[in-house]
Amino acid sequence: IFGTNGSGKSTLMKIISGIVPPTTGKVTVNGEVSLIAINAGLRGGMTGRDNIRLKGMLMGMTDVEIDEKMADIIDFSELGPFIDQQVKNYSSGMKSKLGFAISAYSDPDILIIDEALSVGDATFAKKSFQKIKDFKAAGKTIFFVSHSMGQVKEMADRVIWLDYGQVRSFDKADKTLAEYKTYTDSIKKLSNQEQTDRMKNIR
Repeated sequence: IFGTNGSGKSTLMKIISGIVPPTTGKVTVNGEVSLIAINAGLRGGMTGRDNIRLKGMLMGMTDVEIDEKMADIIDFSELGPFIDQQVKNYSSGMKSKLGFAISAYSDPDILIIDEALSVGDATFAKKSFQKIKDFKAAGKTIFFVSHSMGQVKEMADRVIWLDYGQVRSFDKADKTLAEYKTYTDSIKKLSNQEQTDRMKNIR
Protein backbone atom coordinates (compact mmCIF):
# COMPACT_ATOMS: atom_id res chain seq x y z
CA ILE A 1 0.00 0.00 0.00
CA PHE A 2 1.61 3.23 -1.17
CA GLY A 3 0.67 6.90 -1.07
CA THR A 4 1.42 10.28 0.46
CA ASN A 5 0.70 11.16 4.10
CA GLY A 6 -3.03 11.43 4.70
CA SER A 7 -3.98 9.15 1.82
CA GLY A 8 -5.70 6.61 4.09
CA LYS A 9 -3.14 3.79 4.24
CA SER A 10 -3.12 3.31 8.00
CA THR A 11 -6.89 3.81 8.23
CA LEU A 12 -7.45 1.04 5.70
CA MET A 13 -5.13 -1.27 7.64
CA LYS A 14 -6.95 -0.52 10.91
CA ILE A 15 -10.27 -1.36 9.23
CA ILE A 16 -8.93 -4.68 7.93
CA SER A 17 -7.47 -5.54 11.33
CA GLY A 18 -10.75 -4.66 13.07
CA ILE A 19 -9.40 -1.78 15.16
CA VAL A 20 -11.84 0.71 13.63
CA PRO A 21 -15.12 0.03 11.80
CA PRO A 22 -15.68 1.27 8.24
CA THR A 23 -17.86 4.40 7.95
CA THR A 24 -19.74 2.77 5.09
CA GLY A 25 -19.59 -0.58 3.33
CA LYS A 26 -18.50 -3.94 4.67
CA VAL A 27 -15.16 -5.70 5.09
CA THR A 28 -14.97 -9.50 5.21
CA VAL A 29 -11.74 -10.98 6.56
CA ASN A 30 -11.04 -14.70 6.42
CA GLY A 31 -8.29 -15.63 8.86
CA GLU A 32 -6.35 -14.40 11.87
CA VAL A 33 -4.93 -10.88 11.40
CA SER A 34 -1.80 -9.47 13.01
CA LEU A 35 -1.06 -5.74 12.72
CA ILE A 36 2.54 -4.62 13.16
CA ALA A 37 2.76 -0.88 13.72
CA ILE A 38 4.64 1.23 16.25
CA ASN A 39 2.73 0.99 19.57
CA ALA A 40 0.03 -1.26 18.06
CA GLY A 41 -1.31 -3.43 20.86
CA LEU A 42 1.54 -2.64 23.25
CA ARG A 43 0.84 -1.43 26.81
CA GLY A 44 3.32 1.19 28.00
CA GLY A 45 2.88 0.40 31.69
CA MET A 46 3.81 -3.26 31.20
CA THR A 47 7.19 -4.83 30.55
CA GLY A 48 8.15 -6.19 27.17
CA ARG A 49 7.84 -9.73 28.51
CA ASP A 50 4.34 -9.07 29.87
CA ASN A 51 3.36 -7.51 26.53
CA ILE A 52 4.47 -10.69 24.75
CA ARG A 53 2.18 -12.73 27.00
CA LEU A 54 -0.76 -10.30 26.66
CA LYS A 55 -0.55 -9.92 22.89
CA GLY A 56 -0.03 -13.66 22.48
CA MET A 57 -3.21 -14.35 24.46
CA LEU A 58 -5.13 -11.78 22.40
CA MET A 59 -3.99 -13.63 19.28
CA GLY A 60 -5.41 -16.88 20.63
CA MET A 61 -2.18 -18.49 21.85
CA THR A 62 -2.30 -20.66 24.98
CA ASP A 63 0.01 -20.12 27.97
CA VAL A 64 1.94 -23.23 26.95
CA GLU A 65 2.40 -21.91 23.37
CA ILE A 66 3.53 -18.53 24.66
CA ASP A 67 6.03 -20.15 27.04
CA GLU A 68 7.39 -22.29 24.19
CA LYS A 69 7.90 -19.24 21.95
CA MET A 70 8.96 -16.70 24.61
CA ALA A 71 12.72 -17.23 24.27
CA ASP A 72 12.57 -17.13 20.45
CA ILE A 73 10.51 -13.92 20.48
CA ILE A 74 12.90 -12.20 22.89
CA ASP A 75 15.90 -13.39 20.88
CA PHE A 76 14.39 -12.14 17.60
CA SER A 77 13.51 -8.75 19.15
CA GLU A 78 17.17 -8.17 20.13
CA LEU A 79 15.98 -6.35 23.27
CA GLY A 80 18.07 -8.40 25.70
CA PRO A 81 17.72 -7.15 29.31
CA PHE A 82 15.37 -4.35 28.19
CA ILE A 83 12.63 -6.99 27.79
CA ASP A 84 11.93 -6.65 31.53
CA GLN A 85 11.63 -2.86 31.42
CA GLN A 86 8.35 -1.01 30.85
CA VAL A 87 7.55 -0.43 27.18
CA LYS A 88 6.85 3.28 27.83
CA ASN A 89 10.62 3.66 28.24
CA TYR A 90 11.35 2.06 24.85
CA SER A 91 12.40 4.01 21.79
CA SER A 92 10.25 3.81 18.65
CA GLY A 93 12.72 1.34 17.18
CA MET A 94 12.55 -0.92 20.24
CA LYS A 95 8.74 -0.91 20.18
CA SER A 96 8.81 -1.80 16.50
CA LYS A 97 11.21 -4.68 17.12
CA LEU A 98 9.05 -6.08 19.92
CA GLY A 99 5.84 -5.77 17.91
CA PHE A 100 7.37 -7.44 14.88
CA ALA A 101 8.86 -10.28 16.92
CA ILE A 102 5.54 -11.05 18.65
CA SER A 103 3.59 -11.02 15.39
CA ALA A 104 6.20 -13.06 13.51
CA TYR A 105 5.97 -15.88 16.03
CA SER A 106 2.16 -15.80 16.36
CA ASP A 107 1.98 -17.21 12.81
CA PRO A 108 -1.07 -15.20 11.58
CA ASP A 109 -2.96 -15.87 8.33
CA ILE A 110 -2.85 -12.17 7.39
CA LEU A 111 0.16 -10.02 8.27
CA ILE A 112 -0.16 -6.22 8.18
CA ILE A 113 3.07 -4.21 8.42
CA ASP A 114 2.32 -0.49 8.73
CA GLU A 115 5.56 1.53 8.53
CA ALA A 116 6.93 -0.67 11.33
CA LEU A 117 10.30 -1.19 9.63
CA SER A 118 10.96 2.49 8.99
CA VAL A 119 12.31 3.16 12.50
CA GLY A 120 14.46 0.08 13.10
CA ASP A 121 18.13 -0.38 12.28
CA ALA A 122 19.31 -1.84 8.98
CA THR A 123 20.34 -5.20 10.46
CA PHE A 124 16.94 -5.79 12.07
CA ALA A 125 15.15 -4.64 8.91
CA LYS A 126 17.09 -7.19 6.84
CA LYS A 127 16.20 -9.97 9.28
CA SER A 128 12.55 -8.85 9.27
CA PHE A 129 12.40 -8.79 5.46
CA GLN A 130 13.57 -12.40 5.41
CA LYS A 131 10.84 -13.34 7.90
CA ILE A 132 8.27 -11.60 5.69
CA LYS A 133 9.57 -13.54 2.68
CA ASP A 134 9.11 -16.76 4.68
CA PHE A 135 5.47 -15.78 5.27
CA LYS A 136 5.11 -15.03 1.58
CA ALA A 137 6.58 -18.41 0.63
CA ALA A 138 4.06 -20.05 2.98
CA GLY A 139 1.23 -18.49 0.96
CA LYS A 140 0.07 -16.01 3.60
CA THR A 141 -1.55 -12.68 2.83
CA ILE A 142 0.69 -9.69 3.50
CA PHE A 143 -0.19 -5.98 3.49
CA PHE A 144 2.97 -3.89 3.48
CA VAL A 145 2.61 -0.14 4.04
CA SER A 146 5.69 1.95 3.38
CA HIS A 147 6.96 5.26 2.01
CA SER A 148 10.05 3.53 0.68
CA MET A 149 9.85 2.64 -3.01
CA GLY A 150 12.86 0.39 -2.57
CA GLN A 151 11.18 -1.63 0.19
CA VAL A 152 7.94 -1.90 -1.77
CA LYS A 153 9.73 -3.06 -4.92
CA GLU A 154 11.54 -5.72 -2.90
CA MET A 155 8.46 -7.02 -1.07
CA ALA A 156 5.37 -6.52 -3.21
CA ASP A 157 3.96 -8.33 -6.23
CA ARG A 158 1.12 -5.83 -6.58
CA VAL A 159 0.73 -2.29 -5.28
CA ILE A 160 -2.33 -0.28 -4.30
CA TRP A 161 -1.72 3.44 -4.70
CA LEU A 162 -4.05 5.37 -2.39
CA ASP A 163 -4.57 9.10 -2.86
CA TYR A 164 -6.72 10.81 -0.22
CA GLY A 165 -9.03 7.85 0.22
CA GLN A 166 -9.25 6.92 -3.47
CA VAL A 167 -7.57 3.99 -5.21
CA ARG A 168 -5.58 5.57 -8.04
CA SER A 169 -4.00 2.32 -9.20
CA PHE A 170 -3.88 -1.38 -8.29
CA ASP A 171 -1.42 -3.21 -10.51
CA LYS A 172 2.02 -4.79 -10.69
CA ALA A 173 4.58 -3.02 -8.50
CA ASP A 174 6.75 -1.55 -11.26
CA LYS A 175 3.77 -0.14 -13.17
CA THR A 176 2.03 1.41 -10.17
CA LEU A 177 5.21 2.90 -8.68
CA ALA A 178 6.13 4.43 -12.05
CA GLU A 179 2.66 6.05 -12.22
CA TYR A 180 3.08 7.33 -8.66
CA LYS A 181 6.49 8.84 -9.41
CA THR A 182 5.13 10.63 -12.49
CA TYR A 183 2.31 11.99 -10.31
CA THR A 184 4.58 13.22 -7.49
CA ASP A 185 7.03 14.76 -9.97
CA SER A 186 4.16 16.78 -11.48
CA ILE A 187 3.12 17.98 -8.00
CA LYS A 188 6.66 19.13 -7.22
CA LYS A 189 6.60 21.37 -10.31
CA LEU A 190 3.63 23.35 -8.94
CA SER A 191 4.22 26.65 -7.14
CA ASN A 192 3.56 26.86 -3.40
CA GLN A 193 0.27 28.67 -4.06
CA GLU A 194 -0.80 26.07 -6.63
CA GLN A 195 -0.04 23.29 -4.16
CA THR A 196 -2.03 25.08 -1.45
CA ASP A 197 -5.01 25.57 -3.78
CA ARG A 198 -4.80 21.92 -4.83
CA MET A 199 -4.98 20.76 -1.20
CA LYS A 200 -7.98 23.02 -0.52
CA ASN A 201 -9.80 21.48 -3.48
CA ILE A 202 -9.03 17.94 -2.28
CA ARG A 203 -10.28 18.67 1.23
